[in-house]
Amino acid sequence: PMGSSSVDIWGGNRNPLDHKYNTSVLALDATTGKEKWVYQTVHNDLWDFDLPMQPSLVDFPLKDGTTKPAVVIGTKSGQFFVLDRVTGKPLTKVIEQPVKAANIPGEQYSLTQPRSVEMPQIGNQTLTESDMWGATPFDQLMCRINFKSMRYEGLFTAPGTDVSLSFPGSLGGMNWGSIAFDPTHRYMFVNDMRLGLWVQLIKQTPEDIKIQASGGEKVNTGMGAVPMKGTPYKVNKNRFMSALSIPCQKPPFGTMTAIDMKTRQVAWQVP
Repeated sequence: PMGSSSVDIWGGNRNPLDHKYNTSVLALDATTGKEKWVYQTVHNDLWDFDLPMQPSLVDFPLKDGTTKPAVVIGTKSGQFFVLDRVTGKPLTKVIEQPVKAANIPGEQYSLTQPRSVEMPQIGNQTLTESDMWGATPFDQLMCRINFKSMRYEGLFTAPGTDVSLSFPGSLGGMNWGSIAFDPTHRYMFVNDMRLGLWVQLIKQTPEDIKIQASGGEKVNTGMGAVPMKGTPYKVNKNRFMSALSIPCQKPPFGTMTAIDMKTRQVAWQVP
C-alpha cells in the first residue's frame, strides 16, 4: 500500500510518478523486484486518503460458485477494493465518479474518482444538516451553523481557499489495522472511524517562508495556519467537532462491521 504524495492536500508540483503511484496498491515480483501491477484508489489525492491498512490475501467467492485469489484492501475513504491477485484488475464493479474541482490555481485536479460501488460503503455517507448532532441543543445548533457555513460536496470535496469539509476525514474510515477474514463462512470483519475534518488553504506571506512544515497530519491539525514547505499556501485545519469536543455528526462515530463476501452485503454492524 502506498501513501499520498507530500504535501498531503496540495498537488501542484506532482509529477507523473506521483500520479501513478500516489495512494495505490503496488504488486512486485518477489524474485526480480520488478513491478507486476499497480492499482490506484484515489487520483491526485488531496485528502490524505492514503492506504495505511495492510492488504489481505483471500480466496474471493465469485457469483458462479468458484473462487479467485484476490487482494482486498479497505481505505480511509470508507471503500473496499477487491483486486485480482495476478493482474490487479478489480473483481467487483468500480466506476469513475465525477467530482468537482476547487479554486486553487495550478492544482492538477482529477475530475473523476474511483468508487467501489459493488462493495459496501462504510461510514462515508454524504452528510446533511439533519445529521448534525450534539449532547445539548446548544452544541447541536453550533454544529449545524458551522456545517452550513462550509463548502461540502460529498466524499471528494477538494480543499480550497474557503473552508471546506472532508468526511470521513483523514483518520477514517478504515485506517491502521487490516481486515479479518473468515475463510469458512466467507465473512470479512473491519472497524472504521468517522470524524470529519475542516480545511482551508491560505496564501503564504514572506514571513511564512521562515516556518515551513510538511503539511502532515501530526504537525498541522489544530495548530492554526501552518505554512506548507514547497507550496504557495499554508493550511488551517481541525477536526469537525463541537465545543464539547464531540464529533458534530450523529453517532455512531465508528463501527465494527461484518461483510458477507458471497453476497457483498453488510451482514451485521455494531457501534
